[in-house]
Amino acid sequence: MRAYILWLSLISFACFSHNTSLAQSLSVNNHLIRIINGRVFTAGENKYGQLGNSTFTDNNLMQEVSNLDDIGKVFSGKTTSFAITRSGEVYAWGNNTNSQLGLDELKHYCMPEKLNISSVIDIAAGDYHTLFLKKDGTVWGVGRNINGVLNEELINFKFSTITQIKGLAQIIDIAAGDSHNIALHKDGSIYTWGANHSGQLGDSTKINTSSPTIIKAIKGAVQVNARGANSSAILKDGSLYVWGNNDFAQLGDGTFNFKNYPIKINSADKITYCSIGSTNIVALSENKTILISGSNLINQINHSDKEFEMRPVRLAYSNIIAVETGADCILALNEDNVLHAWGLNTKGQLASGNFINRKVKADLAAISKNKND
Repeated sequence: MRAYILWLSLISFACFSHNTSLAQSLSVNNHLIRIINGRVFTAGENKYGQLGNSTFTDNNLMQEVSNLDDIGKVFSGKTTSFAITRSGEVYAWGNNTNSQLGLDELKHYCMPEKLNISSVIDIAAGDYHTLFLKKDGTVWGVGRNINGVLNEELINFKFSTITQIKGLAQIIDIAAGDSHNIALHKDGSIYTWGANHSGQLGDSTKINTSSPTIIKAIKGAVQVNARGANSSAILKDGSLYVWGNNDFAQLGDGTFNFKNYPIKINSADKITYCSIGSTNIVALSENKTILISGSNLINQINHSDKEFEMRPVRLAYSNIIAVETGADCILALNEDNVLHAWGLNTKGQLASGNFINRKVKADLAAISKNKND
């Protein structure tokens, strides 16, 4: 067995609730980050140093990021990487040319740097900005204020100091698309702000706003997600609502038309988690199966011969407890703690030892029975 399989076999997952996902222990975009026993490993694209390995070279094998320990969550932006320690401290690396890491110098950081913020429990990384959710329910941001994503009047200005987002309190979940944000209040209401060219704010308009605004169409939400110009929310009853861009039929409503208001996914399944990719929306059902809609141009929907699945279809995998999608690739973890991956791999983001796209799922890892191996 090759060495990279040994590294992959050490990852452990404890439990998953409505807002605890594979994304918190593993995150994928064009690069992959994962936690192994509190340590961080990366693979994939490294043009901006987002692998954190002191180089700028792409890598198709998992490699440990030095000087990180006791990590509880990891997050990948398009060109950035973040890790939260179990005590709430934050480390960041990758592209900081728009101050999106919250570090002093406008450059690419190829090693982790500790940020001047504490008590952080969640991170949402946009293209040029980053949000931080603190334990006290406040939201903080840094980076370029494109379309008012940082809730500041100076549109397009770079904010290098992490600053509190005004008008938000008692927030329990956050998400960021390329240039829009979502915040979930503890009462189940949703706030959105930023860009709205594809209706990603869900307010029935296409007007950008820099002020967090309640989406009246959604009540009783328990989880939010975003990527690109798409947004989603899961309600207490397990129903899934999506809105925004639909260029790849990812909204699953049978059209290619964007929606500037939330639409309910037509499924009898109770959804426990939703992941938004660059061209797909993937949902994990309470019955531990995967529903997916959108593009199949890179064989993301690997049992289909269609270019697009206009409605959500169920993949032929069972006993799945977590799923995540990134830039045209899919990751799924089953009850036996085997992690499957397929789709785009041109940057080595599947950590398979090559740069070949995968049409059929491949078993990347099985948890070691002895967690201390």
